[in-house]
Amino acid sequence: MFLISVCLQLSARENSNDRFFVGVNSGLGVSRMNVDLSIEGMIAVSTDYSFISGYNGGLVFLYYSEPNRGIQLELNFTQRGWDEKPDTMNFYSRRINYIELPFLSHFDIGGKNFRFLIIGGPAASYRISESETININNDELIKDYYNTEIDNKFALDLTFGLGVTRLTRHGIIQLDFRFSQGMSNIFSESKAKGLQTTQNQFFGVKLSYLLNIDKR
Repeated sequence: MFLISVCLQLSARENSNDRFFVGVNSGLGVSRMNVDLSIEGMIAVSTDYSFISGYNGGLVFLYYSEPNRGIQLELNFTQRGWDEKPDTMNFYSRRINYIELPFLSHFDIGGKNFRFLIIGGPAASYRISESETININNDELIKDYYNTEIDNKFALDLTFGLGVTRLTRHGIIQLDFRFSQGMSNIFSESKAKGLQTTQNQFFGVKLSYLLNIDKR
């Protein structure tokens, strides 16, 4: 249904309400590996999977097919990852850098210049690099995915956000708070023993500035 909606909006190019904006966005967020423990994991040593902060920003393209409805595309560099604390004496951290392509429905509600914003849709990502910090003094706490790359370099997320937009004489200023939930596992079952799911989870805030490139 989402793709059908997108095609219908893009096919209505002759509509006099069509407007095109292009700009940049920048923001910060926190992420973690969202896990679901199997029975094996429940009886093993418990691990605290904590949030880690990171950057998220890049290019943004906004197409309005109606006065308050459109499609928002982005091309971002985004950092995901997590901290692990098996106990007070041991620590593990991983940071993963992705190129991200969100494909979002864009709705704004309000007056002529100030509006409330709702965005949502899928985001595809590709891992470009990653790094680890390992401070584990107990061999029994070493996991199979330590000192190895993630198994799935491609990731698919669902993203939802709320925010505000301000229309100025020179363009649009947009501030949004967003949440992304991974739909694919980071690690294979063989590496993530005791874990049924290993998915990215992200909370962030982004500030965007866009210029109208299709003035009429």
